[in-house]
Amino acid sequence: MTPAVPSFLRSSVGRGFIIFALACGVMSVGVGIASYYSTLSWFRVNKGEEKITAAKLVDAFVATYTKERAQFLKSEAPVPASFRAQAIARFNEARGNESALRLIWVGPPGREIATAPSDAEMTATVESFAREANPQPVTRFVKVHDTLLFRTVYPSVAKQQDCVDCHNRVQVGKPQWHLNDVMGASVLDVPAGPFLREALHDSVLTGLAVFLFSTTIGLISFYLQYREFARRAASEASLRLAHLEIRGLNEVLERRVEERTAELRDAQEALLRKERLATLGQLTATVSHELRNPLGVIRNTFYSLGEAAKKSGLHLDRQLERIDRNIKRCNNIITKMLDYTRTRELDAAPRVFDAWLAEVLDDYELPPEIALRRELGAGPVQILFDPGRLQQVVVNLLDNARDAITEAGGGKPGAPADAVITIRTAAMADRLEVSIRDTGKGIPPEVLPKIFEPLFSTKGFGVGLGLPTVKQIVEQHGGSIEVGSPPGAGAIVTLTFPLAQLQENAA
Repeated sequence: MTPAVPSFLRSSVGRGFIIFALACGVMSVGVGIASYYSTLSWFRVNKGEEKITAAKLVDAFVATYTKERAQFLKSEAPVPASFRAQAIARFNEARGNESALRLIWVGPPGREIATAPSDAEMTATVESFAREANPQPVTRFVKVHDTLLFRTVYPSVAKQQDCVDCHNRVQVGKPQWHLNDVMGASVLDVPAGPFLREALHDSVLTGLAVFLFSTTIGLISFYLQYREFARRAASEASLRLAHLEIRGLNEVLERRVEERTAELRDAQEALLRKERLATLGQLTATVSHELRNPLGVIRNTFYSLGEAAKKSGLHLDRQLERIDRNIKRCNNIITKMLDYTRTRELDAAPRVFDAWLAEVLDDYELPPEIALRRELGAGPVQILFDPGRLQQVVVNLLDNARDAITEAGGGKPGAPADAVITIRTAAMADRLEVSIRDTGKGIPPEVLPKIFEPLFSTKGFGVGLGLPTVKQIVEQHGGSIEVGSPPGAGAIVTLTFPLAQLQENAA
């Protein structure tokens, strides 16, 4: 095979030729099948008519014999059925066992004079004639003793009273025959195997000739077309190559611009975060100094007013409690801002995390309508952490889960019993995972990317430093935090802490 042939077959024109050749193959198979079945149909029609004609001749001969016998020979001549059977047997013997046509005359099963049906199919056909008012000849292919035969069964009907009387005299003691009874059938068998093999052989040759002719014409046409396309492709190859090189250079340039733009954007965002944190730190230091002193004065004055009110018998407990609660709230906000802007060193030591977490959960109070489900599965795994700072993380996340359930209508008397906070721990190969899940409304998709931004909050109170502080503390421990909110399934916060950090520090 020359190199041009594989190139041709791999080309689009070559693939078109392959499709064309397959179509020619399908067409050739169709031509062969049509030729085969056309020959078979011709054989059925013509051979069937020939055999029916032969059976009619035999039947006419016997009818004539019966008539003549009744007039001249009477009982001296053989019974017509026996005569016919013997004459047909001699006919078959004269033609030999390998003849193209074998003829027998059979009677109905159990009522035959000379010859009974030789196989079950013949028996069923003769019996079916007896059930029909106007039986017609049957021509079809049958398989008898592993030999395929083309069989024609022609019914023999009693049309003459002499024939009926003769049969009744011969078959004394059996059911009587009447006019128009089916008294038997002429059966003509032709071996069909050799003919079908020859027809199949001729059909295959016909289909093959059609296939070779059509594919040869198609090959010449497609190959000439391929050569023309090859010349065009050679002239366009250099142009495509130049376009590809230019496109590649453009893609490299665009990628570099995108990388530099992303780096610049990240650097700008980092710079803005640092500037924002620096400004927040300065503002927090100033505000905490300028507010805590007046808050201290207010608290002292509030205490004096409370003592004076008690001595005067004034009932101001509710109002004084509201003032004290708001003073604590202001102090709490200042503390949160200071915690976020002042990074403190960790007082970390190796501890069994599950045991420590169980103590924290024991001290945490929830409304009785909200259930806290513990699934602590980390076992004796230890990690290196600061218990005070990490307690701040756990409490903050539990508070958020409690608030989310409350806002969703849970955790109140008469609310559904699905107000649950689930905290789960699990030890992995190289890390410890802690997840806190609530059954609240979840976090909207447009809010989720902003939850770790400082001063961002969806609550009507607070300064939006809770989750940023949690993230800061977790990352100080070498861990990571992820927040997810599956639709209709509340929110889940997953904390991850490395175990390798503990091993390295312990060593």
